[in-house]
Amino acid sequence: DGLYIMHKLLAELENDGWKTKVQFKAYKRALQGVSKPEYFDKMAKVFLERFRFVFDKHLRPCWTSDSILHYILGGNQVLANEFARWLVDYKRMSSDDEEPYQFTNQIIDMGAIHYRTRAQKNVKINVEECMNYLTADADPAAIMQTDFVKSHWDLIEEMGTFEYIEDTISLFDDTTWGHVDFEPLLEAVWNEIAIHACHQQRCENYVQLAALVAKTSVGEVRRTLRAIILSTIIRPFHQWAKQVLAERNPDKPPPRRVEGAARGELLVKFMRKFSKKLERAKRLAEERNIDTKAIQQKLVNQSMKTSAHHKNKNRAYF
Repeated sequence: DGLYIMHKLLAELENDGWKTKVQFKAYKRALQGVSKPEYFDKMAKVFLERFRFVFDKHLRPCWTSDSILHYILGGNQVLANEFARWLVDYKRMSSDDEEPYQFTNQIIDMGAIHYRTRAQKNVKINVEECMNYLTADADPAAIMQTDFVKSHWDLIEEMGTFEYIEDTISLFDDTTWGHVDFEPLLEAVWNEIAIHACHQQRCENYVQLAALVAKTSVGEVRRTLRAIILSTIIRPFHQWAKQVLAERNPDKPPPRRVEGAARGELLVKFMRKFSKKLERAKRLAEERNIDTKAIQQKLVNQSMKTSAHHKNKNRAYF
């Protein structure tokens, strides 16, 4: 869903759409005193064309590939149910000549996760347009053969058999489960989907440094572990450290970043706190009989990664 939202926002800027946005009002006013404003119009056009090219080359293929498109099941509940219905419809098709699956034509609010804080605006999308975009190049036959879908097909099928949009199942709200226990599918989402990099972590400005995109030829194990480090240490540290510096110097503007000696000092303190949290988490996992070794294997075992799946699949062509 995040990929589609990015595509949708980019599409609003293309074809001179940026000229209608209030965010560019000051920029357009500044161009009024320029002798040849058409050069700047061309610059904006080329910039957006290049942005679209990179987006379609690096981001879209990664997140709409048959090996990970099932990640939709761990996201927005309406889209998750639509995806499950799509797979069930394919499974039950009597022939390949039937009409393409018709997704629900409905506008939904994507909620707090996608809330645009700066614009103070909720993000709303059309379910049909979103799912058509995400599944445009998808092969449901290949998706049905992925380990995740095969292992949890019974529950995915249960999710996909709800007939009306009002009856959507939320894996994260057991009051919507009815008579079916979706706990195994929920655990699979946490253990096999949530541990991977989210869409922001694959496209922000430090993405090349962190090597989170498969196009950089970095193995999936390293990408996954780096994403976890960024999510659990680097980002929380910067937020915490900026707050500490703001409290130390209340008369100064809040710092935009942590630099110099303060960075080293606060990082040591943060890691001490983090180590204590880690030890508490280990004790809690032991008390609840959680198989931490199995989770660790999913993270570090290359044979369980989608990149290994692609490699083995492509060997057949050579």
